[in-house]
Amino acid sequence: MTLNILTTILVIVTAIYAYETLRIMKANELIVASMRDQSEAAMRPYIVINAFHEPSNPVFYLRIANSGKTGASNVRLTLDKDFYQYGRSDGVNLKTTTAFQQPIAQIAPSSELIFGLAQGFVVLNPDNAALCPPVFQITASYEYGSRHVSEITTIDLRPYRDGMSPPSSLIAELKKLNEGISKLIGAVEGVGNSSDSND
Repeated sequence: MTLNILTTILVIVTAIYAYETLRIMKANELIVASMRDQSEAAMRPYIVINAFHEPSNPVFYLRIANSGKTGASNVRLTLDKDFYQYGRSDGVNLKTTTAFQQPIAQIAPSSELIFGLAQGFVVLNPDNAALCPPVFQITASYEYGSRHVSEITTIDLRPYRDGMSPPSSLIAELKKLNEGISKLIGAVEGVGNSSDSND
């Protein structure tokens, strides 16, 4: 009777040890997988897309950069709408440029591509929405190691509307005045050169 009880206790203790060992192994596997994911996240490339402008410059720019620690390979960028730079229908359509039509072999860490979009008062004018839409999406697909990533970024320039107004009439007048002075200087220099040649 005592032997049977001891055997039963031994079986129960062994089962408990086996269960705990299995649980610890699974926990260790999860920890190792989590550490591997964290290491990969710290070292992988990240293609970041954003629009920006400088306070002294009314032009919006589009930045496509790799903010990660390794290069992004076989990068493919696609624009969902036509976007004519500076709102000119006879100008460059970003959607058909090389960067958005051909794969890019690699974008190295900390490197970036910058494209001029349009002046704020142009891109935020509803009349120009067909040429340079204030909202558009860019899909970036790229690879690193054996991984493939595809991400969509929405660029929305509308929140800038209240802070970007067209240049004042005073600026336009100053530009005309500057052009007039330049022409006058050119004319005076031309007269001076012709009188020197007559001498």
